[in-house]
This record gives sequence, structure tokens and C-alpha cells, in this order.
Amino acid sequence: MSDPVRGDKDFAASAAATPGASAFGDLERAQSQISALQQLLDVYEQTSLEQATGLERALLAQQRVQAEYQVALERYQLIGRATNDVIWDWNLVTDELHWNEAIHSVFLHAPDTVVHTIAFWYEHIHLEDRDRVVEGIHAVIDSGRDAWSDEYRFLLGDGREATVLDRGYVARNERGEAVRMIGAMIDLTERKRVEAARDSALADTERARSELQRVFTQAPAAIATLRGPEHVFDSANARFLELVGPRDLIGAPVRTALPELHGQGFFELLDGVHATGQPYVGTEVPATLDRGGTGVTEQGYFNFVYQPLLDADGEMLGIMIHAVEVTEQVRARQLIELSAEELRRTGMALEEQVEESEALTEELEAANERLQEASLEAERARHAAEVARGEAERANRGKSEFLANMSHELRTPLNAIGGYAELLTDGIRGEITDAQRADLERIKRSAHHLLSLINDILNFAKIEAGHVRIEPAHVSMNEQLGRLEALIAPQLLRKELRYEYHCCDPSYTAYTDPERLQQILLNLLSNAVKFTPVGGKLLVECGATRETMRVTVRDTGVGIPADRLESVFEPFVQLARGQSGAGDGTGLGLAISRDLARAMRGDLRAQSTVDVGSTFTLILPRSPADDVPDRGVRQGE
Repeated sequence: MSDPVRGDKDFAASAAATPGASAFGDLERAQSQISALQQLLDVYEQTSLEQATGLERALLAQQRVQAEYQVALERYQLIGRATNDVIWDWNLVTDELHWNEAIHSVFLHAPDTVVHTIAFWYEHIHLEDRDRVVEGIHAVIDSGRDAWSDEYRFLLGDGREATVLDRGYVARNERGEAVRMIGAMIDLTERKRVEAARDSALADTERARSELQRVFTQAPAAIATLRGPEHVFDSANARFLELVGPRDLIGAPVRTALPELHGQGFFELLDGVHATGQPYVGTEVPATLDRGGTGVTEQGYFNFVYQPLLDADGEMLGIMIHAVEVTEQVRARQLIELSAEELRRTGMALEEQVEESEALTEELEAANERLQEASLEAERARHAAEVARGEAERANRGKSEFLANMSHELRTPLNAIGGYAELLTDGIRGEITDAQRADLERIKRSAHHLLSLINDILNFAKIEAGHVRIEPAHVSMNEQLGRLEALIAPQLLRKELRYEYHCCDPSYTAYTDPERLQQILLNLLSNAVKFTPVGGKLLVECGATRETMRVTVRDTGVGIPADRLESVFEPFVQLARGQSGAGDGTGLGLAISRDLARAMRGDLRAQSTVDVGSTFTLILPRSPADDVPDRGVRQGE
């Protein structure tokens, strides 16, 4: 018979030696150890009293294995939360099927609708996929294989369908019989939608490319593209070849392909566009070309654009030339100008004046209409804003009155609960057992906790309603901060946290309400303790500028994501930061603290880095008589 203690050590050593092992493997090994130890204990019960020592070892081993099983279970739950996968555990002997929390959060099935049987799973597989999936998974189980995967449609709790990728692993006993199957479902719906959108976009891009090629080839304007600083011809349509005459352009630099343009300024314009990335537009620009390739040149006039071509990063790829020959139009205009210059000038001037007058009139009318519309819109917006502001103020007053009334109504019975529990604890109603005393202590702690939450709500309601009185006084910061450690000592001891307070200058004095100051500091320290792992560290420092006092509370806790940092000051907001019990409370502590700080002409700010820690800085007005120069404030605070 094997030694149960040794078996427990072997299990722990195996888990330690494979830190990357899955939570599912840990669960199976832990369950197997517990089952083996239970059988061993049954044998021990039938042995003589001389073997009692072995029984005790077995009990200790069972306790350790149960503890490791609990750790593995927690790892399993954490993996489910971290991956956001829907994880399932199918007992092939009893046909029981258990899901992790993602069946509710991801697939939207309410807890009271989930039935822990395999039939629930089969019923929610799409009817068209069901037979294939069921046959496939049973084929894997019956064939002796271990791994199964399939992609199918699964019905969500709101009636929609999700495309999922499902993978499972079959666990078998020593006889090779399948006894358990564990798997995870990944929602592929969004990825499928993105892939469909990508395919559609690619098809649209190909159609656009084909259309662009057709337009390029058939365009009535001359179009060519040049690449690189040497302006090498990459493409040219038929109209461009007609414009410059028959010659080999593709692959040739523009200076080589069109040598007759030397000295006419075109090459320099191309160099400038390539260097600056700015387009150039030329209108009725004369150019002398050898269109026939015989050495005989002729002059023409052209409207053209040198358009830079850039890649997605804004880097220069080349230049597109878009040109239209306007030689006939220019020469015709020149003839008209020579024959009737004065008439043209007079007519054009009159026409321009008429056009300008008409355009000005139209612009004035349009501007007047826009002004009237803007005035009406502004009036409507002002009225809507006033109505909305009034409704918001009424709603806010109603909320604050409700919270205040509710808090007052709840405090009376809670005080009575705490009082009667205190009487029973003191033995007023007779002697009580230790178990009863422990229960009464829990009742008192719960009542105290509820009263604390209600006080938070009541304080928030008072602040919202503007009923909080601030009574400022000259407060010694060194004395105020020096008392904090004793107030939170039980919490520090419970979590084995190290607390450091860097004493500030005894002359540092703030002009603030001492009671409200202590309320803010205790709230900041309580939060720091709550979100700092066991063995962590809390640091309290203070510094000053000429006009303010600053108190910083730093911790080595789990930190707050940057995109959620400002939301911690919003009412009723709680961030789950990975610590047990971190969700207790109303989510009003930091909101109340910041409101109180601002009510005392100060502020409360936060900085945080995930997995490093958080720093909260309380800023308060400095006493006018305290004229100590700036000290103790770190850069950036």
C-alpha cells in the first residue's frame, strides 16, 4: 500500500515542476488524489488502533490535497475570467454538464435558465449543425481519441446565434474508458463578420482597380506616371503617346525620353514637386515638342497637373502627369484678342462686374438666410438647454432627498440590531456559548459595515444637496498624519502590510476642516489596504508649495488601468482590481473624498500603473501664517 503523505508530496511536486500546466489537469489530479485517499482511509478504519498514526497522516494528506484542489478550482475560475472563453465540464458517467460564468456574461443565458445536463448543450446547438456536432464528439469518445474540435452555431440567451469554435479534451480512467470531457468555446461571430467585411472590401478594391484601369486607358486627357527622383516613366495612356509622339517611354527617365524639353523648365518643376510633395498646376503653358521624331519641333499649349503620389505613410512614390492640349483654344483666343481687344476688354469687364454683382447679391441673400436659421436654432437650443437643466436639477434634488430619507430610515433598525447584539454579547440575557458569541460578533460587524455604507450614502446626499458644513481651522499636518497608523493598525496586521510615514516639517499647517481631512485620509488608506496584496507596502508623505499642502498616499497594489483612472472618482463606481473583498462598499468613498477636498478649496488626484501601484495626492490650502518655502513636493505632482 502506498504512503498517502508521500503521494500528496508527489502531487505537490508535480504541480510545482510544471507551472504552466492547465487548471484542468490540476483538477483531475486533485480529484484522483482525494478519491485514493478516501479509499485508504476506509482501509485504515478497519485496522487496529496501533495504526492510528498512519490514519492521522492520511487525514493530513487528504486536507492538503483538498486545499490543492481548491487552489486548482480557483485557477480554473480565473482562467475562465481571463480568457473570456465559455468553459464546460462534462461528466460522461452522469451526463452532468457544468459551465463557467461566461455562459451568463458571454452567451447571455440567465442563471435560472441553465440546466446542468448535456441535453441543455445539445438543445442550444443550431438545428442544422446539431447532428454533425453530436456525431463528431461521440466519434472521438468512442474511438479512444483524446481531442475534439468543431465550429458550429450556438443559440444565445437573447435568441441570437453565435458562431463558436469549440475544443474539448477527453479524460479516461486506467482502463481507457472515457469518464470526463472538458472544453472551451470561443465566440467567432465578430471575426466572421470582419472576414466577410474584408472579403467584400477586397472585392470592392478589385472592382475599383479595374474601373481605374479602364478610366486610365480611355481617358480623353493625357495621363502618365513617373517613379523615383529620376522620374522614370512607369505608365502612359494612348492619349499621352499621341501628345508627345511615338517613342519608347516605359522604363526611360523623362530627361532621356523627352530631351527636347530641356531648358523649358518642365524638368525643374518635376524636381520641385518630388522634393516638396506639393502639386503643381500649369495653365496654357507653352511647350516645344518633337512629335514626329524627325528633329523638327512645334509649339503647343497645355493645361497640366504634376500630382505627387504618396504611400500610406506619406512617403513619395512618384508623380502623376495629367495634361490636356489647349493649343487650338489658345490660338483662337489670340486671334480674337488681336481683332477686338478693346471690345473684349470692355465686354469682359462689364461681364465680370455683372457676375460679381450677382454673386454678391446671392451671397448676401444666402448669408441672411443662414443668419436667420442660426438665430432660430440658437433660440431653440437655449430653450432646450434650460428645460434640460431644470429637469436635471429636479431629478438631482429628488435623488438626494430619496438617498437621505432612505439612509435615515435604515440607520434606526441597524442601530437597534447592533445594540441588542451588544447586550447579548455582554450577557444581559444570560450566558452564551463561544459559538453564539462569534455569531453575535459577526452580526455587530455586519451592522457596523451597513451603517458605514449608509453613512457614505447620507454624506454623498448631503454633498449633492449642498448641506455639508465646512469648518476650516489651522491644522498641523505632522500631528494629523502621525495619528493615522494607529487607526488602521488592525488592517495592516491582518494583511501583513508595511507602513511608512515620512514625517513632514512640524511647521506645515493647512487651513482646512480637521474632521473632513481625517475622513478623506482614512478613506484613502482603507482603499490602499484593500487593493494591496499581502506583504505589500503603504507610504504616506507630505510636502508643500507656497500656497498648498500636499499629502500623497502610495501603495504597491494591483493598480488601475489608465482608461479607468478618472472613473474611480465617479459616484457608485467600483473597479474589480483582483483582490478578494475589493468590491465591498457603495463606490462612494473616492467620490465623497474628492467632493470634500474641493469643498475645502483643494483637490484629490490619482496616478496609477497596473501591477505597480497607485498614488493619490490630496491638495489643501496652506495656512496664511505658514510661510515656509517650497519643500517636499516631487516634480510632476
